[in-house]
This record gives sequence, C-alpha cells and structure tokens, in this order.
Amino acid sequence: MPGDPYTAPPPPRPYREEVDAAPGRLRIGVMTQAPAGACVVHADCVTATEDAAKLLASLGHEVETSHPTALDDTETFQHFSIMFATSTSRILDAVGA
Repeated sequence: MPGDPYTAPPPPRPYREEVDAAPGRLRIGVMTQAPAGACVVHADCVTATEDAAKLLASLGHEVETSHPTALDDTETFQHFSIMFATSTSRILDAVGA
C-alpha cells in the first residue's frame, strides 16, 4: 500500500499467469525443530512437516534439512519482537482511528 515502509518488487508478469505456470525445481529447506531450541515441537507437527517434505521431494524438488542460521541467533528474535511490537502498535492506532 502507498506509504508502507517496505514493498515487494513488482512481479515480472501478472499473478494470474502464475497460476498454471510450472515452478521448476525448487530448493526447499525443512526445519522440524524450533529456532534456537526455543521449545519442543509437537510430534504431530514434525510428522506433518516430514510428510510434506516427502511429497515435495516426490514432485521433483530438492528438499533438505536446513534453515537460515539467523533463526538460531537469539538477537534476531529481539529485533523481530521490536519490529512486530511496533507494527502491532501502528495497526492498533489505525484501527482505533
């Protein structure tokens, strides 16, 4: 929206043309544990993630256990929390208006 601090780059073609477009072979990282070991992930969630990974691999995608190392950095969570809280405050102000 106009005025947003961040925007996505414009798509190379209209989104409606993406609906039937083949994505090609994707490289997909799968993570079955919480970032930085913050909590225990429920077994059902792990199973669902592993099942999805198997399906994606069967469709020809490259699937590996991997995630951005920044997710294991506790400082990243502090920065995210500040941004999230600021955004929430802005949204509440807008809704209140």
